[in-house]
Amino acid sequence: SLLQSMYRLRKLVEILMVVSKKMKESGVIVFNSVSDESKALLEEAVRQTGLRISAQTRITIDDFNTITVNVIYKL
Repeated sequence: SLLQSMYRLRKLVEILMVVSKKMKESGVIVFNSVSDESKALLEEAVRQTGLRISAQTRITIDDFNTITVNVIYKL
């Protein structure tokens, strides 16, 4: 639901803010998304926190969800 997505986005923004404050300028975060919804939420959270996604790699092993591996860095 929309309310659940808003809650997940808020929590993800909180997590990324804490992590980004502790990471070095050249540090990276690797985050995997297993659905289009989680990928969209991550992209929005990254935008809101001033981080940047430098690469996205999609991995498909079988007929299940494609996994997107996101490499995020601090500006």
